[in-house]
Amino acid sequence: VNMSSKKVTLLFTGPLTDLAKAIRHNDAFLANVEKLVWMGGTFLDKGNVEEPEHDGTAEWNAFWDPEA
Repeated sequence: VNMSSKKVTLLFTGPLTDLAKAIRHNDAFLANVEKLVWMGGTFLDKGNVEEPEHDGTAEWNAFWDPEA
């Protein structure tokens, strides 16, 4: 990202853990990012997490790393 001569689009299809780590490691990381596309959310009335300790209302990619 930092070495690109043009602004980049980042595509994440899972939790945003790697993005959070990159930002913590390098404050300037986002300076060259034009767009962030994340596969998160649901069109259903409930989420898609079916863990025993959870009520099923969260979306998987957000559930697994809420701090990111």
